[in-house]
Amino acid sequence: MVRSLPCWSLVDIPRIPQDKRKKRIVQGGIAAGAILLLTLLLSSLKPAAPTVDSPWVDSVRRGTMVREVRGPGTLVPERIRFISALASARVERVLAQPGQAVTAKTVLLELSNPDVQIQALQAEQQLTAAQAELVSLRTTLRGQKLTQEGTVATTRTDYQSARRQAMVAESLAARNLVAVNDVAQARDKAAELEIRYRVEQQRLALMTETLDSQVAVQATQVERLRAIAAFQRNRVRSLTVEAGEAGQLTELSLQLGQWVTEGTILAKVVQPGKLKAVLHIPETQASGLAISQPASVDTHNGVVPGRVIRINPAALEGTVTVEIALDGEMPAGARPDIRGGTRCASPCRSAAARSTRSRCCTGCRRAIR
Repeated sequence: MVRSLPCWSLVDIPRIPQDKRKKRIVQGGIAAGAILLLTLLLSSLKPAAPTVDSPWVDSVRRGTMVREVRGPGTLVPERIRFISALASARVERVLAQPGQAVTAKTVLLELSNPDVQIQALQAEQQLTAAQAELVSLRTTLRGQKLTQEGTVATTRTDYQSARRQAMVAESLAARNLVAVNDVAQARDKAAELEIRYRVEQQRLALMTETLDSQVAVQATQVERLRAIAAFQRNRVRSLTVEAGEAGQLTELSLQLGQWVTEGTILAKVVQPGKLKAVLHIPETQASGLAISQPASVDTHNGVVPGRVIRINPAALEGTVTVEIALDGEMPAGARPDIRGGTRCASPCRSAAARSTRSRCCTGCRRAIR
C-alpha cells in the first residue's frame, strides 16, 4: 500500500484583510482637496462681459417715456336690458329669435298661467267691493250728520220757546197772576232744554270731526286694493313679453311648452352700436392705470382708440378689471362678446431721453419712444 503525502508547496498562504476605513478617509480627503482647489480657481476668474443682442444705433431726443400695459378682454354692450318673468308661466309662443332687431313694442314671447288671471279677477272684485263700501259709508255718515243738524235745530227751537214761557211766567208771578209752582216748572223746563241743546251741539261737532277720518280710512283701503289690482293686471300683461326698448335681441333660448318660474331671465336686448371693452390686467401691472388714460383696443378687425373709464378697486384671481370707453368708430364685424387685446399707455416722466425707435422690456413693460 502506497500512501500519498500532501505537497506543502501547493498550500495558499493566509492573507491579512486590509483596513477599508483608512482607504475611505484617504479618498474623501483627496475629493475635498479637489473641490477646494476648483472653488479657488473659479473665484479668481473675472466676470464675463455682458452680451448685447443686435444693438441699435440711433439719435437720442428728449421726450416722454411711455409705460404700456397690455391685457386681454372682450367687447360688451354699454347698455343691456334683461327681460325677466314677473310670474311663473308656460311658454305658448316664441315670436322672435336671437340676432333680430326689435323695437320697444316687439312681442318676443306669449306665456300663459290661469292662476295669474284668477288672482287678477279676485283683486278686481275686492276693489269693487271696497269702492261700494266707501260710497255707502259716505252716504250713511252724511245722512247721520243731516239728522243731527235737524235735531240740533229742533232742540234750539224748544229751548227758545221754554225760555220765553219761563220769562212770561216770572212776569205774571210778579203780579200774582200765576202760581209759584208753575213758575218753577217753566224755569226747570227751560234749563233742561238748554242742556239738551248744548249736548246736541257737541254731538254734531264730534260727528263732523270724525266724518272725514272715517271716510279717509276707507279711502286708503280702496287705494291699497287699487294698487294690488294694478299689480295683478300688470302680471297678466307681462304674460305677453315685449322687448321694452329698441335694440338687438341677443339671448332667447326658451322652447314651446317650457315652464318658467318667477324671476327667470327670458331674453336680453342690447344696443349693438354702443360697445365698451372690459379687460383683465395683471395686478402687478395695474399700478400705473388711471381714469381717462388713453388706450387702444384691437378687435381683430381694426384698432379703436379709447380711454379708461373705470378701474375695479379689488383684484380677482390675480387680475384687475378695467373698462375702456371706445371713442373711435367701430370697425365692421365688431360685435358683443368678441375677444381682443387692449393696450394702455401712460407717461412715466414729463421729460426723458428717447430714441426714434422703440423697444419693450418684457420684465417691466416699459417702452421708450
